[in-house]
Amino acid sequence: MTAISEIGNKYARLKVLDRAPNKDRKAMWRCVCDCGNEKIVSGTHLRTGHVSSCGCYHSEIVAMLGRSNKGKSDRRGKPRKYLNYVGVLGKVVGVTNRNEGNGAVQYLVECSKCGETHTRNAKHLKQGQESQECSMYKPPNWSGLERQDNIIRKQYGISMQEFNELLKHQGGGCAICAKPISALRRRMNIDHCHETNVVRGILCSGCNTGLGHLGDNLDGLQRALDYLLNPPFQQYALAR
Repeated sequence: MTAISEIGNKYARLKVLDRAPNKDRKAMWRCVCDCGNEKIVSGTHLRTGHVSSCGCYHSEIVAMLGRSNKGKSDRRGKPRKYLNYVGVLGKVVGVTNRNEGNGAVQYLVECSKCGETHTRNAKHLKQGQESQECSMYKPPNWSGLERQDNIIRKQYGISMQEFNELLKHQGGGCAICAKPISALRRRMNIDHCHETNVVRGILCSGCNTGLGHLGDNLDGLQRALDYLLNPPFQQYALAR
């Protein structure tokens, strides 16, 4: 079957110059675009308007709408809404050269809290979702207290400030062996009475464990003192 001649015809930005070799049994035509580039297009695509340029028209639309080369953007083809965003998260200072898997644009946001730059998408900006990379980030269920302060308040009933003041009162180290914090490999322990739950002082791990092994009472400590003052072997040697 003879193909319909398209030579000289103009379709949108494409003008047909001459016939090109068939492809998949389809009549192909060599065309020149208004921008000067040439493109091989099937007659069917020309007549249906499926192809209207060498690709320059799509590039112009991409540049105008701010879409990625894959045709993805926030809000699917609409201009990037948050390029001029200034709000609770900070200020948008640009966009990255990559999108998320769902096509959402990643904005570069100068954080209003830490001053660093984080990546946020349109949803984050709209809902005010902070970046966890922020050094001042607090989770939604944050109680208003620092984590360590919150822990010792719940366990021992004292604040982090009281802990620091007590440690300073003890001379900056363990209340028994006097090892300073800088010399300890493990953290300091808050020692407390297991019957009344009242805090007694701050000990290193070794001293705190030692008290526990001695029964955490005066009787156990007295027996240990008697042992050191009167070692059994000395008594045994004298009795021989």
